[in-house]
Amino acid sequence: MIITLRHYDGKTMPFTNGTPYYLTQKKLAQTNNIVTFLLKSMLKFSIKILESILVFYFALDFCIIF
Repeated sequence: MIITLRHYDGKTMPFTNGTPYYLTQKKLAQTNNIVTFLLKSMLKFSIKILESILVFYFALDFCIIF
């Protein structure tokens, strides 16, 4: 979810009511950081869940074999 905006003269955006371009870029960078942080934490969480499921499954297999 990377947001890209096209700028006219490099200083102001057409649809930000004269907000300087670098300010909007800063805000976009912040939102991108937040989004990437959320995605990374979700990925870590899902990996932990998968690990626990796999460990449980292998423990069951082990019990059935012995």
